[in-house]
Amino acid sequence: MGQSIRERARIRQGREADRPSEDDVAQQRLGWRGQPGRPTSDLMTEDNRLQTPSPLDPGHTA
Repeated sequence: MGQSIRERARIRQGREADRPSEDDVAQQRLGWRGQPGRPTSDLMTEDNRLQTPSPLDPGHTA
């Protein structure tokens, strides 16, 4: 008989433990967000920081 699902999963995890993920390979080739040669940047830009209200901002009254 063949291997159980758990045995196959354990073997697969052992093989893929040190391999880079598909996302890691794409980021190496294309750079951050598909822009080769550009360094990684913050996910929130300065404009987004200005537009995002602080947690203490009560908002507008009706």
